[in-house]
Amino acid sequence: MGMIPLARAFKNAEEQYYMANGVYTSKIEDLDNSIPGERNGNACIQVEDDMRLCVTAYYLYIINNTAMLKNSVVLGYDNVGNPWGWRCQAAVNNSRAQALCRSLGGKLAATNTPGCVIGTCDWYDLSF
Repeated sequence: MGMIPLARAFKNAEEQYYMANGVYTSKIEDLDNSIPGERNGNACIQVEDDMRLCVTAYYLYIINNTAMLKNSVVLGYDNVGNPWGWRCQAAVNNSRAQALCRSLGGKLAATNTPGCVIGTCDWYDLSF
């Protein structure tokens, strides 16, 4: 399963969890077990050697953290105070990560943003 379909599957599972419980979960085990991936006992699953999908109580993200490509795709949930949809984060000064965000149709929204799941990053808004 590709990165974007996998993120959609987890987002749908989180929205179903929210409808049943009134909150989002940060535990993979609380979500639909038919979603593929190696569970590692916390908020993340290992999707590929260098790629993890993680859930929080506010958003989910897929992170690729290698020396050559350091980026993540982040998807906000529907029922949080300020839902913002899909975003791609690219490490500052990592041209490969920035090119990946642009190849996904990303429009640069903010630069040098601290607090990203990959550290300081550039944000790209995505529309899928």
